[in-house]
Amino acid sequence: MILGLWMIAWWFTMATFVQAVDTAQLDSSIQFIRPSGNIAIIGGMQYPVQWDASGSISSVSLYYESQDGWTLIDTVSGNPGSYLWNVPTPPGHYIDTRLKLVVCKSSWQGIPPMLVLRYYYNTSDLVRIANPHYVFPPNNLNAEALSSTSIKLTWNDNSSNETGFGILQIGSGGTLTKIAQVNADTTSYVVEGLAPATEYSFSVYAFNPHYASYPSNIATATTLSETVIPTPPAKPSDLAATPHGKEAIYLSWTDNATDETAFIIERSLYPDRDFTEIALLPADTIAYKNTGLNPGTFYYFRVKARNSAGDSEYSNIAGAQTLAEVEPPPATEAEEGIETPSLPKSIVLRFYIDSQKYYVDDLPAALDTAPVIQNRRTLLPIRYVAEPLGAEVGWSPDEQKVTIQMGDKKLELWINQNTARVNGFNKSIDPDNSRVTPIILPPGRTMMPLRFIAENLGCQVDWNESTREVRITYNEP
Repeated sequence: MILGLWMIAWWFTMATFVQAVDTAQLDSSIQFIRPSGNIAIIGGMQYPVQWDASGSISSVSLYYESQDGWTLIDTVSGNPGSYLWNVPTPPGHYIDTRLKLVVCKSSWQGIPPMLVLRYYYNTSDLVRIANPHYVFPPNNLNAEALSSTSIKLTWNDNSSNETGFGILQIGSGGTLTKIAQVNADTTSYVVEGLAPATEYSFSVYAFNPHYASYPSNIATATTLSETVIPTPPAKPSDLAATPHGKEAIYLSWTDNATDETAFIIERSLYPDRDFTEIALLPADTIAYKNTGLNPGTFYYFRVKARNSAGDSEYSNIAGAQTLAEVEPPPATEAEEGIETPSLPKSIVLRFYIDSQKYYVDDLPAALDTAPVIQNRRTLLPIRYVAEPLGAEVGWSPDEQKVTIQMGDKKLELWINQNTARVNGFNKSIDPDNSRVTPIILPPGRTMMPLRFIAENLGCQVDWNESTREVRITYNEP
């Protein structure tokens, strides 16, 4: 009897010292409350770790992941649900790690009863441990064009220990140039002085006296196109009026604008009032011949430029008097029956290569297209030669033919043909140079060989190489 009781007591006593230890198993019901999500914490500080685990827990062990594997932080009895962790300071800028919680659950199992210890674990999300002096880079950088010359940058501030932010502009080849610096806790900056309609790229970094963060993401934006507010064109100047016979006056002026779409010519019989529009001319015009005027009459003119924004101011006012009709005095009795010889009429025209200014008997005038040299011969709009001589110029668009009629002389020339017709007979325009032909220059100006036409109208042609002047002299028979 005594022996039996002793055996039972020994059996129960031995059972309390037997433990069965299992390998730790993953248990997703163990949850970290802190840290939660991918967060960053500062090394050298205390961080309150919190978790949620249920069951009969005898102890809890907390680990963090290092290069050497899982490193034990501490083991505490029971299940306190939290632990104040002395966070290690990383040797560099930061380390990325995770926490692991291992819980030990105990239970009595079997006959005789045996205390069985089972281990369960779960890990946290990624945790970045930063050096206390490390500054985390800003992120979510965004660039937005505000105008044709400015772009606004905005970003997230991920640090609490920065002393400022540097603004970087990314150039060709990825070069980084610091263009500005702003204070701590700033999350926006406007870049000024940019070019219109141009793409720019930027990045931002945080810094303190110890570290500068990595640059943020790159943000790109294109400045807006420049809004040009139209303005009226510059006013013409140097308006000059030159009489041309009894019924015409030549006008010439200086075009000071680059954006005009037209010129308006106005005329009056008075120098200070009652001006009336008489002509609307295309852009870049610098000369105009007003015909159909009365002989011996003084006329006044002014010019203005026009575009979509309105009209310019007027030019100066220029005046000229057409030539008067002069009747010869009545013949005396002694002169009756005697034929008086008339003096020959002489006209001198002077043209200059690449210049729109020319002279008629020393009176200045202007061409709409300057003379040019092509294939070593001078070409120009022939009406500026024909009209002062009293010749008529005709154009046949179907035949691409120019006809010049002066008295009993008739000249016919065709575009891009080196043979002309003079009074019905074919004639080579330039026997020494077959490439000399009439041409049409863009945007549609007919240019004629000057020497051929002038000489066949009975003129003398002289060339001055030093001044690049062509002198046409006509002596009326």
